[in-house]
Amino acid sequence: MNLYFNNNLIGTYSDNKIRLDEKSVFEWKPLLSEKEENIFKIIGEVADALHVEAYLVGGFVRDKIINRSTKDADIVCMGDGIALANAVAERFTPKPYVAFFKNNNASIIFL
Repeated sequence: MNLYFNNNLIGTYSDNKIRLDEKSVFEWKPLLSEKEENIFKIIGEVADALHVEAYLVGGFVRDKIINRSTKDADIVCMGDGIALANAVAERFTPKPYVAFFKNNNASIIFL
């Protein structure tokens, strides 16, 4: 997986290692719970199937980096956010509630 900062390629990630260049290789300590990882994997698969880019952004990322507890996550997609939310919700049993907002925004509410 390529790693970008401000749209510039800064390194790669594979085999639990971040490589910035041949001399700078860092072990990556997983920050996501198994549940979070599974949810984000499904979001990624659905985004790929819909041919939209999707990004995990905001406070969730910051809180994971500083080891603070998290309760929600923001995903930005370059496309139809409502379609993405509905398609993601369809992959779960029971199906979570999807709330719609202005500007093509949606929230998936897992109970």
